[in-house]
Amino acid sequence: MPRVSGTRDIFGEEIKKINFLESKAREFFSKLGFEEIRTPILEYSEIFQKSLGEGSEIIMHQMYVFEDKDGKEVALRPEGTAPAVRFYIENLMNKKPRTKLLYIGPMFRRERPQRGRFRQFHQIGCEMFGFDSPESDFYLISTLSFFLKEIGVEHKIDINSVGCPICRPKYSQKLKEFFSNKPLCSDCQVRLKINPMRILDCKKDIQIVNEAPDIREFLCEKCRSSLKNVVDNLKKYKINFEENPKIVRGLEYYTGVVFEVFFPEDNLAIAAGGRYDLLVESMGGNPTPALGFAIGTERLANILMKKIKEDEKRDGIFICYTQEGKEKAFEFFTKIISDLHKFENIQKEENQKMLNELINEIKNGRIDISVEGQKSLKSQIRYADSQNFKFVIIFGKDEVINNSFSLKKLESSEQIMVSIKEILS
Repeated sequence: MPRVSGTRDIFGEEIKKINFLESKAREFFSKLGFEEIRTPILEYSEIFQKSLGEGSEIIMHQMYVFEDKDGKEVALRPEGTAPAVRFYIENLMNKKPRTKLLYIGPMFRRERPQRGRFRQFHQIGCEMFGFDSPESDFYLISTLSFFLKEIGVEHKIDINSVGCPICRPKYSQKLKEFFSNKPLCSDCQVRLKINPMRILDCKKDIQIVNEAPDIREFLCEKCRSSLKNVVDNLKKYKINFEENPKIVRGLEYYTGVVFEVFFPEDNLAIAAGGRYDLLVESMGGNPTPALGFAIGTERLANILMKKIKEDEKRDGIFICYTQEGKEKAFEFFTKIISDLHKFENIQKEENQKMLNELINEIKNGRIDISVEGQKSLKSQIRYADSQNFKFVIIFGKDEVINNSFSLKKLESSEQIMVSIKEILS
């Protein structure tokens, strides 16, 4: 039985990178006061219809919606902000109106399968409720930039403003006039009637979109001032960005400053977000300023995978043995695994380079042992090499007699004899 089209299994080095990203995000953003939440994968479809808007690509083509057995329409969540808002309204709005939340998990959209897009994908997202100053927009964008620098990912940020209920209608009317006599695709003809700003997000009518009016010419004083404040701070603190008036975001709920983050090498979007001051109230809550972003976990993991492939790294220890060394090998393995914390503060002399590397691998790398002892020692070592282990530890007849093991570095074939007491004492 094949997997569902547009989905995939995650395995090996990629899942390590995804686990690394999620772990790093929890560590980094929790230090900044973001509290993690886990919302259901299933939500009532109404919350997305209210938040994303009828003219959005997600609602029109991509959302997985079905009727539950009790007759209520539910959806697999296509994004994380609307569930976070629902959670905020139900749990925190009256108790803790100024709140910073972090979510990590899978999302679902029935997109056409293509590079970097899947029907089940994962996001790391941050949301801030009760923050209304332009400085909070700068804070959120800079925080995202600092996180990407922390994990070693180059990036550039495109920033814009989509205006507010005061200035946006004038711009929408101008767009309607501009696009009304243009040869638009069928989807954009629908968007023209519902929300012409959605046309700016079209991937088919790119040449026409490029000639559209610039929203910055229509911004009210407050929106213009907020955008300028954010831009000035990004310049002041030397964060790499560009103003891009065509960035409107594909989600209906945004107001004010919005942004997208790209990996410069292939211009692939890896994160995006912005302000959504009207969303909480539109979903039944109190008027609450809010803003947030989401990171595409798989896309970020793919970038880290490319970096690893450029510099393939071996890691970990694989324990091999002959029949004479089998019992000693398993005894050594169980002692290490059952008491890993004892290695945390061990440091050998500088001239014992291989021993220090071994201890570092015990602390931070993989540790495994052959469970196919009937195979030859050469076969076990060949297997360890194929799995990209850094070291093999060998227990043979001579090693058992000397209460020691042979430590071999697979990349260079460098080999030394090590006393067991030197490691386990």
